[in-house]
Amino acid sequence: MKKRIFILVIALMILIVAFMKFTGVIDLQKSLGNSKFFSQIEDIWLTYNENKILKERIDRIDQLNVDKNMVLDDTKILKDIKTVVNKYKNNNPVVGTVISRELDPNNPQLWYNYLIIDKGNNDSIKEKMPVLGPDGLIGLIHKVNENSSEVQLLTSSGRKNLIPATIENQESVFGMIENYDLENNQLYFTRLDPNIEIETGSIVTTSKQSKTFPMQLKIGEVVEVKHDNYGLTKTAIVKPTSNFYNISYVVILKEKD
Repeated sequence: MKKRIFILVIALMILIVAFMKFTGVIDLQKSLGNSKFFSQIEDIWLTYNENKILKERIDRIDQLNVDKNMVLDDTKILKDIKTVVNKYKNNNPVVGTVISRELDPNNPQLWYNYLIIDKGNNDSIKEKMPVLGPDGLIGLIHKVNENSSEVQLLTSSGRKNLIPATIENQESVFGMIENYDLENNQLYFTRLDPNIEIETGSIVTTSKQSKTFPMQLKIGEVVEVKHDNYGLTKTAIVKPTSNFYNISYVVILKEKD
């Protein structure tokens, strides 16, 4: 578009000069004789092309930097995924790639409800299997197809199952991971004994009392503790350790041998 406008401007300038000669305003012969006018046009054209080539080179360099950063990020994530696999090797871990998530600008919560991975029946994946990211528990298998599965995230608004949880190295603490607050990126660790002290900064993990999840899967960090239900129980506000916005790879834990 810019090139067409530039050509039209040059053509218009030539027509103006020709018109001025025809009407006797200037001596075209002198203008052509010293070649300054067309020399200037040629310089402008060369400058335009040089700037265009330079911009294309800069764009290519920027794209290479973007690609390089993406590769570096991907490499780090895969390295972290490998660490998870090694940690839970007794659970026959399967690495899956996220292939789809639902996106609606008018409803941001949809992004945090479910995701689709490239592992399914053919990989011996079953419903209710725990799903981990590089930094801890992110959800469980909700539906299984032949070559893909749907993962329900901990942050899902439609999650009905309560997740038995505890405090790392403090098994006397027991409660349930319930709702998720999208606006503040917080999980609610509820039904806690009001007589047990829970410090902010404590790490919340799955409990050995869970029938679905293996124990000690990291969930998040306590950022606040408050009383509820007339002081009969406590609720801990938990910041998830996992980044639920950006999930590329997951680890599915199957049953132990």
